[in-house]
Amino acid sequence: MLSGAPCIIKNPLSKASACLLACAVLFPPHAAQGEPTKSESTAPQPVSYRDVLKTLPEQLSGDPARKQQMEMILKEAQRIRNLPLLERATSLEELRNPGSKRIAPLDKSANEVEKIDAKKAHIFAVGQSDVNLTQMIGAELPLLAAAYAITGERSFVDRIAAQLRETAKWDPLQRPGWTLFNGKGNLPPDGNDGVWLATGEGLAAIWQTLDILPEGALPADVMAAIREQLKRESRRVTRDWQHKIMWFVKENDAATNQWITPAVGQAVACAMLGKDADPVDYELAVSNLLRSVNSLGSDGSTSEGPGYGTDRTAPMLFIAAQALAKAGDHRLTSHPFFKKFPVWMAMQFQPGQWMVNDFDNFGGARGLYYQKAADFARMVVLSQDPCLGWTFRNVIKVLPYDFHGLLSLVIRDSALRQPPLWGAFAQSHSAIWRSSWAEASSGVWVRGGYEHDGHDHNDRGHVNFIVDGNAVLIEAGTPGYGDPLKHEHFDSIMGHNVLQVGDDLYPKKAPAPITVNRMDETGGEVTVQAGAGYPTVKSWQRHVTWTARKMEITDEVTLTSPGKVLFRWHLGSEQTLKIAASGEMAAAATLPCGRIVFTNPPSKTAKTSDWAPPAKDVMETPGATLQVRADQAIECTAEKDMDHAFRFRVPHHLHTTLVVRSAKPVASITLKTTVDAPPPVAPANP
Repeated sequence: MLSGAPCIIKNPLSKASACLLACAVLFPPHAAQGEPTKSESTAPQPVSYRDVLKTLPEQLSGDPARKQQMEMILKEAQRIRNLPLLERATSLEELRNPGSKRIAPLDKSANEVEKIDAKKAHIFAVGQSDVNLTQMIGAELPLLAAAYAITGERSFVDRIAAQLRETAKWDPLQRPGWTLFNGKGNLPPDGNDGVWLATGEGLAAIWQTLDILPEGALPADVMAAIREQLKRESRRVTRDWQHKIMWFVKENDAATNQWITPAVGQAVACAMLGKDADPVDYELAVSNLLRSVNSLGSDGSTSEGPGYGTDRTAPMLFIAAQALAKAGDHRLTSHPFFKKFPVWMAMQFQPGQWMVNDFDNFGGARGLYYQKAADFARMVVLSQDPCLGWTFRNVIKVLPYDFHGLLSLVIRDSALRQPPLWGAFAQSHSAIWRSSWAEASSGVWVRGGYEHDGHDHNDRGHVNFIVDGNAVLIEAGTPGYGDPLKHEHFDSIMGHNVLQVGDDLYPKKAPAPITVNRMDETGGEVTVQAGAGYPTVKSWQRHVTWTARKMEITDEVTLTSPGKVLFRWHLGSEQTLKIAASGEMAAAATLPCGRIVFTNPPSKTAKTSDWAPPAKDVMETPGATLQVRADQAIECTAEKDMDHAFRFRVPHHLHTTLVVRSAKPVASITLKTTVDAPPPVAPANP
């Protein structure tokens, strides 16, 4: 039994597929003569990015391709240096019409809030803009500091100083309003709904910037203003935690990114001020983060899924661990989460540029590797993990033109290791498998459930199946939070390959333990007990076996009283499904091969990387046969359902779904569904 969640593994990772989980030094060491290098030292030491950056041109001098990439990133730093300073928006109207002012983009959720309450929409939009703004600061200032470390050009420091003078005026870093996201709640009487994401994002950006710059680089007035900002923000975190202002403190949810981010902000603020400057603030920050990593567990996965885990939770925790280690405190870095998260992150990437897209993950659609490059580069640099580095170089294959992309250039290919092919994880409660790390390989993930899941869907027992890089069984994914169809078509049972009883689309999100009987080079066998959340289900056991081309799913359902039972099989295709009934307790369906061509332009964020968008996104869809046998009469139909899985920002794409229903109410039913995707038949020679 894995600690912290009901996930049982009978056959752990084989030695052949195991990856070195301990942190490795991917940056070449540059020790003084006579000193031990990091690889020789008995304990890992925090990386000095400043030292790495100062020697970067020399290290890349023999590699023309990477030297050119460095020059492109430095050009991006020069572009940012010449931009106007980032400023705060003061109103919803200004966010919509910024004029010449350089501010954060409007969070479109404000438009939905405005339909309910215009006043709340204004407050929400301004508060939410602080999150976007501090993320922009976090992207720009460390890159400018890195450019200074490499070039020695004082203009970069002058630009940083000007921005920090402006940033120091933002009091608080996180303005109120973030709790008004649905327009239905109200602010507390004093208007303070507490510290939040902008608190942590802003303070982490300051820490990373100062950590790169040499002491004395910034003018004294800037440093004085920064210190005052650090003190007041840290005090604000302590006050809001003590008074339990935020929902996550009231509910003691230390695993959510909303707890972690401001706690990280306080930790790095205290590290910059000196950990002994305010012992109460410092110990609060460290204890809160220790509670977080203990809540996340020891297998490296997160209970909010890969979207939040890779975008916010893990990078913030790694920044805090590094800041505390540089202050001499290794309580965070010794936790196994930091060694194992990178492997879990790498394994979320399935063949054919698909992803494990359970949980809310707006960026979990197929073909988004170019957008994930920045997250990957950041985590490779922060973690120094050889498996994640290998995935970045060999699977993502996109270099972001940012601070972490710059640092990643020095990582040695010889230090990298291929990640495992399979594993089971307790916090994200899933079993993940692939036949190889080739893009045209096969992949499977099976979802269970954990009692403390957050941002999750009604997906206990869901099965995903990819063959030759083409998805056969999919789930709907998720559109943006403001999408009015999200709740019914994506979050509910309707968006997943799971059981439905009667008309209930929203069973309770209960634990669903996974037993892994076998996962190896040939395939796997797992069992999910997924019925606990259904009010009229006595038991639902799903048994899944698979090879690289074939999957068998046996569902055994027993109800407390007779009811209509339904199963959906979402298919990775737009093709017409041909259904042939072979008897009232059996049916067969054939899905022909197909092709989809998407022409909508990719996201603008691709411009700050070395990725060039193709003129067309051509997606091959697989042929397959599906056979269903049951011990009760069944009816099968082909339907169309929505997804945000095939193509990013095509949130209501329609795909083919096979729906299997019991012909009448049943007290129990057993179905065996076989999905077979044979190799395409080569055309005969003329």
